Amino acid sequence: QDRNKKVLCPRSLESFANWQKAQKSKAKCQAKAANQRRDYLHKLTTHLVKQYDVIIIEDLKTKNLQKNHHLAKSIAN
Repeated sequence: QDRNKKVLCPRSLESFANWQKAQKSKAKCQAKAANQRRDYLHKLTTHLVKQYDVIIIEDLKTKNLQKNHHLAKSIAN
């Protein structure tokens, strides 16, 4: 370090083992959540198709819906 407490040779994040483990753990959690969402939607749509004869789809503008701060988190999810 120099006198201004700045590192002269900064290391990249890839050289830290704990950072790599945290990245892998984070990726696993995100993949699991994505798979759970996909599975739920697949089961829900399969149930709806088997139960009803006619299904009508509405095109929503999610960008406008996310402006409502009460619903934004659930819509983004």
